[in-house]
Amino acid sequence: MPRELITLQVGQCGNQIGRQFWQLALEEHAQNCKRAEFDESMSSFFRNVDSRFSPPVDLPFNDGQSPIKSLKARAILVDMEQGPVAETMTGPLGELFDQQQLLTDVSGSGNNWAHGHCLYGPKYREQLEDKLHRAVELCDSLQSFFVMHSMGGGTGSGLGTYILGLLEDQYPDVYRFATVVFPSEDDDVVTSPYNSMLTLRELTEHADCVLPIENEALMDLCAKIDRGTSSAGTISADEKQSTRVVDGSRLTDSVDLRELEHFYKSGKGPPTTATKQAKKKSVAARPGTQKKTSAFGEMNNIVARLLTNLTSSMRFKGSLNVDLNEITTNLVPFPKLHFLLSSMSPVFATSDPRQQPRRLNQMFTEAFQKDHQLIRANPRASVYLACGLLMRGNVEVSDINSNIQRLQSEVRMIHWNQEGFKVGVCSVPPVGQKSSLLCLSNNCCIRETFERLNTRFHKLYSRKAHMHHYTKFMDAGMLDEAQENARFLIGETTCSARFIEAYSHRVHNNDQEPEDVDANFASSVCANSPPLLRMRISSVSRTQEFIPQLDYDSIEYGTTYLAAKSYRVDFQAVYRVALCWFYKYIGTPSTKDIVLRLSRSSFSQHEREVESGSERHKRIPSKATSEGSFFWVSSPPRESVQPLQLGHLEIGRNDNLSEQPIVNVWDRRWCGLVLHSIAVGIVSTVLPLCVYPFLTCNLNMEGTQTLSARALLGLPWALKPLFTLFSHCFPLPSVFRLRSTMMLGWAVTAAALIAIFFQDQPTPYFQDREMVGTPLSELSTQQMNAINLDAPSHGTFYVMLMSVASVGYALADVAADELIRDVATHHFDVFSAQRDDDVVLQPKMTKYRVIAMLGSFLFMGFGMSGREYGGEFDFTLEYTQVMLLMGLLSLLLVLLLSFTLSESPRDRRSLRQSLSEIWAFVQNCGLNHVLLCRFAGGVFAGVSATAVNPIAFYYAGVQPLNDTVVSFVAIIVVLWALNWVGKKDWHVDYRVVIVAGTVVTLALDLGATMFTIWDIVRSQWFWIGLPVMEAIPSALDYTISTFVLTEVVDPSGRATVSGMVTSVSFLAGPLGLAVTKYIDAQFDVTNQDIMTDTTEVREEVMVTFFIAYGMQLISLLWLLALPKSASESRAMKSRSGTSTARAVGLLALLGLSLVFVVVVHTLSVYESTSCMGVAGGKGC
Repeated sequence: MPRELITLQVGQCGNQIGRQFWQLALEEHAQNCKRAEFDESMSSFFRNVDSRFSPPVDLPFNDGQSPIKSLKARAILVDMEQGPVAETMTGPLGELFDQQQLLTDVSGSGNNWAHGHCLYGPKYREQLEDKLHRAVELCDSLQSFFVMHSMGGGTGSGLGTYILGLLEDQYPDVYRFATVVFPSEDDDVVTSPYNSMLTLRELTEHADCVLPIENEALMDLCAKIDRGTSSAGTISADEKQSTRVVDGSRLTDSVDLRELEHFYKSGKGPPTTATKQAKKKSVAARPGTQKKTSAFGEMNNIVARLLTNLTSSMRFKGSLNVDLNEITTNLVPFPKLHFLLSSMSPVFATSDPRQQPRRLNQMFTEAFQKDHQLIRANPRASVYLACGLLMRGNVEVSDINSNIQRLQSEVRMIHWNQEGFKVGVCSVPPVGQKSSLLCLSNNCCIRETFERLNTRFHKLYSRKAHMHHYTKFMDAGMLDEAQENARFLIGETTCSARFIEAYSHRVHNNDQEPEDVDANFASSVCANSPPLLRMRISSVSRTQEFIPQLDYDSIEYGTTYLAAKSYRVDFQAVYRVALCWFYKYIGTPSTKDIVLRLSRSSFSQHEREVESGSERHKRIPSKATSEGSFFWVSSPPRESVQPLQLGHLEIGRNDNLSEQPIVNVWDRRWCGLVLHSIAVGIVSTVLPLCVYPFLTCNLNMEGTQTLSARALLGLPWALKPLFTLFSHCFPLPSVFRLRSTMMLGWAVTAAALIAIFFQDQPTPYFQDREMVGTPLSELSTQQMNAINLDAPSHGTFYVMLMSVASVGYALADVAADELIRDVATHHFDVFSAQRDDDVVLQPKMTKYRVIAMLGSFLFMGFGMSGREYGGEFDFTLEYTQVMLLMGLLSLLLVLLLSFTLSESPRDRRSLRQSLSEIWAFVQNCGLNHVLLCRFAGGVFAGVSATAVNPIAFYYAGVQPLNDTVVSFVAIIVVLWALNWVGKKDWHVDYRVVIVAGTVVTLALDLGATMFTIWDIVRSQWFWIGLPVMEAIPSALDYTISTFVLTEVVDPSGRATVSGMVTSVSFLAGPLGLAVTKYIDAQFDVTNQDIMTDTTEVREEVMVTFFIAYGMQLISLLWLLALPKSASESRAMKSRSGTSTARAVGLLALLGLSLVFVVVVHTLSVYESTSCMGVAGGKGC
């Protein structure tokens, strides 16, 4: 199966390197073409097309039996100036490129990263997506993208990194290699430090592997070649040329595509160097121009040779082939530290017969020397974290092994990887060489490059020079983020180097064995490192034998794990600490969101333990044989050794809350998220808490109407996918898209709540509280004057405006959740592809939201417990006053968000693309099945009794203050259940957990309800069972169904799936309440009926509650379709396919249910239409 690579040449630098790369690739394949046929090695870089058609038609591969017709490169050429691309297309390589895969503009990016990234990126996004999609569709087994660009310019740095982010978003499973050229210190682009730092941040976030190249290192290397050639005095000028780097600067003289294709088809090989030189002599060269262009051509050719050598092992046969994905697996041990040093030996061609070929040991020695590196650094003076050696030519594996053993004593490898070298052997030599060695290393000396870049940046940024050119397109805070990223990289590599130096010094001077170097020493070494790098190591167990081993379970937040032993992380400690924050708060319907966040955090901890445990065994390299690609030297393989049982390591985390890493949530760049979380906690708690005291106790609205009011207040959460589409696809400012969405949502909330204040509040239904619970038929004419019969009709206005306010803060919260993930990714080194991306900042946000909810309960419990609201206090706040306070709070938040949030620019996404992603998820049969069962079970579980609020008010006498205690108990029981399941690491039978929780709570609630209805014990404290019944099954149901779905879908889609589960959950409940009204309409359970308190009424009320209990039990049937455990969930994933019919059916069901629920509950709250049969009434 051919494995293809797609190259993207961005900017002038990228296109110049690309020309050299394709020239060298053509020559290399022509040299090894045995027949005039399109073989597997050529398919990696080229397509074989029939150019007689327009557009050209790809010819089938046919296992290397297809004759070569015309070659087309798998490449996309991008530049915002037409010159570089036009030069390529008008040159001899022009026919090699597809005209449909070019993207140019006329104005350029003005050496401005923000111009290329924030302006041209969004402008040409759709065109880039189309070209990428076309290139990918023409591949059978795409392995990686190669992106070539500079760091100092505008188009290469800005648009190049934008494309990297686009690749990560569109093709997350395809490896992204970036070859980037660092600018020189004497660069004539004044703003290159800005461009480079911003590019460095994007490369850290979006690339899988980066090959940094420095212009100055290339110039030094070319100068060294010149000196070496000049010293050979007996060699003629023509002979010197043959020893130089293959010159490709003058493309019109160096390559002819038609000529190369002729040699491909004839099978004779490429033209020789002598033939080329004969051609060049016939051209009158201009000495000055030729010298200058030749220097740049040599530099570009070195980079091109690097790329061809890197990919040779996957294109050609060899005794030890290496795929590109193995590069990132073995040479990138820590997240974000994926910047690899590169060096080659020999650098220049040795095709002249009088030139002595390099000996193997000489090539190994040169590859580790300072003057052969492609950046200005000395790897021998620093620490190697990993090293890869890619050989080409006729080389014996035993010779490679002997040279590795020799180098072990000369270079310093990190202690846990001293015996491992990644090795690849390709039997096909490069053009002009009999053998070559490419060395790729992850070395701490790269920090010198970062430090030089940071110094140049600081000199410019400290004066805020040229800032106005950038802030026109982006937020100024992005430069701060870029500088923090550079400091992080510098700190990581510095900590690694400092540790190994001190570690080696201590072992050498104290004559200690490595096992005697304890973890306290490791902690002291990094004590002065940046906060994210600090480690705390405790209770270290001594061992008899030291086994260097990298424990990937211990990698947290991209922090370098440096310890002399292997340690274990107690992830459950984090959850236990977080759980303590929530044991003391109480809930309303808004607490459902909190419970969902907590439960998601709980099982995400378990997920990370399972994933890291499996990934560790996958990523730790094993001993190489002829089938493998990793060498162990001088020691036996470690698989035979039992793992050590060592102490406890926590990186920035501890059971003690005070010892956790400091997360300054009040930083100006994201403190607006904290304020938002507090505001959501307050508003989402206060609005539902007004239903019972105001709508039931004050206005005496019917039970069907108060049920509809609660449904409408929670229904906006069912629109979460629509809100996500709005924030992504609606035409909003690209620089502040999510912030604008949040401000819009809170503006809607403020307008709706402040409007309530300007509506006169009606007088209570019972103006004389002594008549509460007395039916109208028993009141005298004089007493009827104290009854406001119009009071219930006024409730419609308040319910609708509160529902609009709920839509506003729900919209804002959806955008805030995405911003929280963005902040966690960019500021706290969390990788969404490897772990739950909100575990750093989200607990902080949830903590403040819980505190706000707790304060809101106290505020409402004491503020609205006056006699007219069902309480016993002599003082109280009016309902309209409470709404005014909430409206002013929302309005204040709109103002604060304008300067308390820093957001990365994001483009408007295509609505069609977003809908396609949702469609792809819904088509998944496993996900579709679980969602449908979740919806059906939620509808049955949502069936309640319309007499809930009237019974609480008239029979139980529940007061608003005591109603908060109910929520306290509900949340405590739910958190206890979640904690118990968390202690089991979620290795429990999901069905047993839900069934047991539901049956027990139903039994408790049954006794309390019957005691109250039949006047055995009418106490408000007995009424605590009903909210508990509603809370526990709902929380466990949502949690476990979400857990199952996250096992079914891929990690990249878990955020979308979570939103879909939330939507289904909040839609199923209101639909169940609508069914409740249709059922209870057949019984006499109105407010006036309940006030009579007759035996017939009690019997009918009892029947409605028994129906609700029966529906709760029927809802458990959906568990039959639920996997019992995570293993069965993963098995479902492997079995699940796709179904368009089921997807259409599910979406139609959800869409029609949404319309039905909105219509029914809206008609129900209007008194004039509440009696209609469609609204759940008995008929008007």
